Amino acid sequence: MISLEVSDEKILAYMEKIHEISLDGNLIRNKFLEGENWEKLEQQTLQRLQECPGDAFTMDALGHHYRNRNQYVRAIAMYKQALKVSTQPASIQHHLAFTHYQQGNIKKALEVFRKIDINQLNDEGMYSIDWQEFNYLDEEYYVEVIPPPLSKNEQFKEAFQFTVKSLTHNANMYTKMGLYDFTIDCYQELLQLMPKASCVLNLLGIAYLRAKKYKEAKKAFTEAIQYNPGLEQAYLNLGLTHSLLQEYQLAIGALKKANTRFPNNHETLLDLTVAYLEINHQQKAINYLVKALQADVEQYSDLKTIIEIQPILEIAYEIFNENN
Repeated sequence: MISLEVSDEKILAYMEKIHEISLDGNLIRNKFLEGENWEKLEQQTLQRLQECPGDAFTMDALGHHYRNRNQYVRAIAMYKQALKVSTQPASIQHHLAFTHYQQGNIKKALEVFRKIDINQLNDEGMYSIDWQEFNYLDEEYYVEVIPPPLSKNEQFKEAFQFTVKSLTHNANMYTKMGLYDFTIDCYQELLQLMPKASCVLNLLGIAYLRAKKYKEAKKAFTEAIQYNPGLEQAYLNLGLTHSLLQEYQLAIGALKKANTRFPNNHETLLDLTVAYLEINHQQKAINYLVKALQADVEQYSDLKTIIEIQPILEIAYEIFNENN
């Protein structure tokens, strides 16, 4: 619950600021982006709701889509339906309050907003409310790659940050719903704003992997490495993608580059082990498995569950013990 010490004026000032910035964010999206296919998205979300009729997350997402299209009555109905089944209602209440606000029903907006558990809302990560400064953006979402036309304008800089965060949030939402094509759309929109953002390219590659679009994933990871040769996870993901395409020599090449840069990474060493087993180079596989044990021997019990390395695990473990 919002403390009574926080005045209605303070809450309304917060809501107005977020509203203004979200409108500026829409201007940026209209200027730089093509926009989402609302009809297709609505159809797939409704289909998921039929498959999972008690899923508050999907109801919230559908309410969000209606609100973005100014269909406030439908959005409010969907948010209320979501609140009946949600175990963590803070973000849904936040969305509902803003829908009432955008509709012009200030009294109802305040009533709903005062029911929000601010700690829960902050934990959920979309907004972090500080009543003194209105710090609604988490630093982890901000990427210092701002197009020149926007970088000199503080108002649009805030809106740009808001848009980046909004697209990131939507991408995570679509991923949880299994709508990977829409996850891909979000990251592609982000790349229109930040063409050389290696972290976004890596996330795009992961989305392609989930959608089983391996060639597209390979291209995304390769570009991520091109822009940031120190991005360890992109090497690992590129190696995995090569393996899924049965390009084992290329997988080994990518993983060796990762291993050169990060020699004690347990995950890289295990991936190299499996890649060498795929091409029947058992001795090299054993050598890398021994290195993996040296990097983190506490993972030994967990390694027993990896089917691919079970035939050589005990051999590697004996060599490890002899050397230590």
